Amino acid sequence: MSGLPASPPCAGETLLLQDDGLGSTVADQRVRREEWSFPPYGQLPKQRAGGGLRFVGQWFDPAVQGYLMGNGHRVYRPAIMRFLSSDSLSPFGAGGVNAYAYCSGDPVNFHDPSGRGRTLLTKRLNKFNLPKEPLRDFLRPLIDIENFGKKRTVYKLKGEQFERYEFMGFGTKIKGEKLSRTRVFDSFLSDEVFYRRDDLFIPASKAPPSTVEGLLNAGFRKFKFDVDTLLEAISPKVGKTRAVGIADLSLNVQSNDYGNDLSVLMQRTRSTSSN
Repeated sequence: MSGLPASPPCAGETLLLQDDGLGSTVADQRVRREEWSFPPYGQLPKQRAGGGLRFVGQWFDPAVQGYLMGNGHRVYRPAIMRFLSSDSLSPFGAGGVNAYAYCSGDPVNFHDPSGRGRTLLTKRLNKFNLPKEPLRDFLRPLIDIENFGKKRTVYKLKGEQFERYEFMGFGTKIKGEKLSRTRVFDSFLSDEVFYRRDDLFIPASKAPPSTVEGLLNAGFRKFKFDVDTLLEAISPKVGKTRAVGIADLSLNVQSNDYGNDLSVLMQRTRSTSSN
């Protein structure tokens, strides 16, 4: 479930949840499977929706018939399509002109699980086939007004090359662009340092210091290519067999004249010629 916390309705019961691209819980699996869907503003579905996590992965409070956006930052009531308290980022920040409106009145193209400002981040990541969970906290601050025009770069390993993506803060939006590919070998030659998680790479030189702790918490680790990791990245089969190949070479080196000391080899050749 995209890293969202969940708890079973009662002790000893296992509950499997399924979410959509926005993080909304759309199905659960108990004795039988239950499914439902949400309209753009998150109004309660006609089908029975179980569990506490619902629209855009946020907790539903039955007492107020609303969602605790941002893990309790603000309460949003889908029946009136409004928040119950004003947005501290409005009217001049990422919250938009209307301090109470959800996604500035456009929930089809935007969503706002934090309760602080609408974002197109999920749509951008889905377009580029990038995972949301490990990159969300790294990229989301770009909607803050102080990050207007600032950029953050994400690399994705694809064979012998990096696919490069650049994200830029643009007021209440995050723009995304796919850049030209670069060779993994070039990063090896330049001793480039990354923060790596699986096939995702964040160039350390382009990661603001304020993001490092979040990257580490998201499972990224500081990384630099050496010969072994380069071979493994370019050709996993070669990388795995390289150690075996080196071991075989060391076993055979004694029977190979080219592996012996050159002076010894020359002396052996002279002795053979004189006989």
